[in-house]
Amino acid sequence: MKFNFSRSIALVSVIILLLTPRLNYAQFEDVGFEPEVNDEPTAPINGFIALGFLIGGYLGIRNLKE
Repeated sequence: MKFNFSRSIALVSVIILLLTPRLNYAQFEDVGFEPEVNDEPTAPINGFIALGFLIGGYLGIRNLKE
């Protein structure tokens, strides 16, 4: 098997990104939110989203087969 330098660089880059801790997601200071917030969705998630996924999957598979 031939040594491929660009593939090894890409593999090392992916491994470093996966193993690097994501400290920027933590919130260490008070950001001013109240502890009790009335969270109500503006639009409900309904069955049309699942129907859209099914139709999109069907169209995608049909295009791959052609």
